[in-house]
Amino acid sequence: MPVFLSSKAENGNKVFNDVSEEINIPILHIADAAAAAVRRDNIKKVGLLGTRFTMTQDFIKDRLGNCFISINTSLKWCVKAKKILGGMEEKSI
Repeated sequence: MPVFLSSKAENGNKVFNDVSEEINIPILHIADAAAAAVRRDNIKKVGLLGTRFTMTQDFIKDRLGNCFISINTSLKWCVKAKKILGGMEEKSI
């Protein structure tokens, strides 16, 4: 049975490199999974929508950028996405 670790929490992905060096099982970074799907679908630019923490830190943006994916994190885009998705708390952007 395959065993691996994945963190759905943003903080978990921020410390991904430190954790992956200390454990002996594969670990999946959320940006790696997203990048694989984006490349599979031949998408060149994506929007990143997350908590203020995610939007102001580089741990997701840099990892996607390393895969040559352009990331939109503009406030204008976030507000538009929030209206489309609805129900998100104001502190999320």
